[in-house]
Amino acid sequence: MLVAFTTCRDFLRTLPVLQHDPIRAEDVDTKAEDHAADEARYACMSRPWLKDPAPPKDTGPKPLVQMTYDEIIACNEKMQAANER
Repeated sequence: MLVAFTTCRDFLRTLPVLQHDPIRAEDVDTKAEDHAADEARYACMSRPWLKDPAPPKDTGPKPLVQMTYDEIIACNEKMQAANER
């Protein structure tokens, strides 16, 4: 999900020749030119791809302390209508 255009000359020149750090396998060897790769990593990390959240499940009415005043009134009206039937 990363696109490198042909105008990114330094990125395309340095990325294929980067080597792993012999001590930290998850990092690149900092003795080589790694500035363009670091920039790309920081750009990707600043905009993570998040999975869409699942729709909330209807677990029934909220506790009274979490309801707004209008929700309490509406709930009370529903209960009164149900009791009148």
